[in-house]
Order: sequence, then structure tokens, then C-alpha cells
Amino acid sequence: WTYSQDIGGAVVLTKNKTAVPEWNRWKDRAVKKAIWPLCRFAILFGICFLLVYPLLFMFTSAFRSREDMWNPSVVWITRHFTLEHIHTLIDIIHYPTALKNTLLISVGSALLQTVVCSLVGYGFARFAFKGKGLLFAVVILTIVIPPQAVTISNFMQFKQMGILDTPLAFYLPALTANGIRSGLFIFIFRQFFRGMPVEIEDAAYVDGCGPVRTFLRIMLPNALSPVLIVFLFSLVWYWNDTFFSGMYLDQFKTLSVTLEVLKNNLGVMLPGLQADQFTISAYLQAGVLLIVAPVLLIYILLFHYVTLLRLPAKYIIPE
Repeated sequence: WTYSQDIGGAVVLTKNKTAVPEWNRWKDRAVKKAIWPLCRFAILFGICFLLVYPLLFMFTSAFRSREDMWNPSVVWITRHFTLEHIHTLIDIIHYPTALKNTLLISVGSALLQTVVCSLVGYGFARFAFKGKGLLFAVVILTIVIPPQAVTISNFMQFKQMGILDTPLAFYLPALTANGIRSGLFIFIFRQFFRGMPVEIEDAAYVDGCGPVRTFLRIMLPNALSPVLIVFLFSLVWYWNDTFFSGMYLDQFKTLSVTLEVLKNNLGVMLPGLQADQFTISAYLQAGVLLIVAPVLLIYILLFHYVTLLRLPAKYIIPE
């Protein structure tokens, strides 16, 4: 409040709206500093819990004994640890053979898809040719159009070629940039190579390198981060695939298809099983653990490299 006199000499009391006490500003800053970290922690904790909860439930259910299943006091930590479900499923689903088949298809297809998509993405990023925009629009359409639209035609073509029930049914589409999510991977490589300086390639051309040698010795060593990311995503998508595996494979069983069969025919595979909901859930969670464990192991081994691989400040230019 401020005091002033008017023309007649009367004292007028007016409120100064622009003057804010210092302690109010300090209080607002203190409240913001206290509330925002709490809100951020609550949001991150909720998201992490949603992501980690299925894994926690899987681990606790896979090793839980039958007594603990019917014990309402056992929620997370089991009292009677058992490996019965794991040992039983390893025998009935022929886990070593299914794991070998899954690795053969997933790793081989992921490697081929990473190499081919990097080449195609580099071509779209750096070379000008007729129909480039139209072809890239077709690549985007492969992301939008569901794969079920062309599955029947691919099945008939693979049947005529005699490659059904073999890994070639997955290798051939990956080799022609038509594998699972190939359009997305091409787009990732294209955007990465477009962000790299053109002067690096010009210097390589001046030194006598051709387009292939420039790609292999200059561009690819600087693209290790997207290469690793694309490989991991491709590996996981091929590993978890049940649609194409169930369509193209019959006797060549993979882990994902085996788990799908296990879910529908658990009582047939285990004739003496008491088919209550808790026992079926325990066996299914043990099967999921057997399938997820190799992928988790690969992620743990490569996590250090995924976090360290970033675009370098100075690009790698071999002498």
C-alpha cells in the first residue's frame, strides 16, 4: 500500500499491484522445487512398474511350487522354490532343438536384414535417380500395409520354390529388404545417413574411393549405433514372431510357435496334469521364461555397447 495526496490535499491510500513480496517469490520457487521432483518420480516409477511387472510375475510364477500356488499369503516371494516346471517344459517342447532353430532363423535373418537395409537406406540418402521418390513411397507403404495382405501370395510362391519349412523362407525376404519391419529399418538408415556431412564422402572420392568402398570404410563405421539398434530390433521381432513362423514352418519348430502350441494343448502334452488355473499359469510362465531368457541375456551383454554407441564428435576417417 502507498499513500499519496490528491489536488485538494486529501490523503489517498492505493494498493500497489506490481510489488510482490520477496518471500512470496521464494515460497513459489521452493514449492516448485519440491513438487516437480515428486511428480517426476511418481510418473517414472509408474511407467517402470508397468514395464517390470510382467517380468516380476513371470519369475515368481515360474519357480513357485504347487503349495505356494494355493497359499493366499504368498504373493511375490515364493516359500518353496522348485525347478519342476522348467525341467518338464525342456523335455516336452524339445527346448535345445527349438532354441537352435530359433537362433538359426532370428540371427541369420537379422544379419541379412541389417546389411541390406543399410545399403538401401544409404542409396536413398545419397544417390539421385529416376523414380527415387516413388520407390521411397513404396517403402513407406510397406510400413503402413499389414503383412497379412501379401502372406497368401508369398506362401504360394515359396511353395513353388520348395523353401517352405526351411530357414530360406525367412532369409529370402530379408535378403530382398522385404523382411519383418524392413521398411522401418530402411527409413532409420536413410535418416541417419542424411544427417552425416557430405564433405566426408567428397574427400573419400577425391582420394580415389568408389561408392562401395566409401560406404564400407567411411559411412558404415560411423553408423555403428543404428546398425546395432536395427539388429537388436530385428532379432527381437523375428524371435517373437508367431504369424510367419506358423505360416511357413511345420516340422521346423521355433520357440514362439512351441509356446503357442503349449498354451492351447498343455493338457494333451501333460496327460497327468491337474488342469487348474494356477498350475497352467505356472507352466505358461515357465515357458515364457525359457523363451525370453536368451533375449534378455543378449540384451544384458550388449547393453554396455548400446549405451556407449553415439554419434562421435569427430567422424571415423580411416587413413
